Amino acid sequence: MKVGVMSTGPTLENYLGAQAKRSGYLLIVDLDSMRYLAVQNRIQTLHGPATGKLFAQVLVQNSVDAVLAGSFDPDIRQMLCKAGLKVIRHDRGITYRILEELRKTCQSAVS
Repeated sequence: MKVGVMSTGPTLENYLGAQAKRSGYLLIVDLDSMRYLAVQNRIQTLHGPATGKLFAQVLVQNSVDAVLAGSFDPDIRQMLCKAGLKVIRHDRGITYRILEELRKTCQSAVS
């Protein structure tokens, strides 16, 4: 499973982004291997309905299955759902620890 994680920085040791639109980085993480790609968040400075569409396109182009952040603007959430992506909201924490929790949850759901 690939997860798009909104983060305050470019590594898994940074904190989960409080809000999808305002987070500095998008980490595209493969939960099986924990390998990731860090991309600067291009939607930070955008406004309007095109913001959610652009964000969803980036995620779909990177074969992401779900998106993780502290919160999501309603327009962004709507576009993500339309694109078929699962939206996961989580409280604050270090990205790596949150992903480990998610990974364990996914593994136990499969078992």
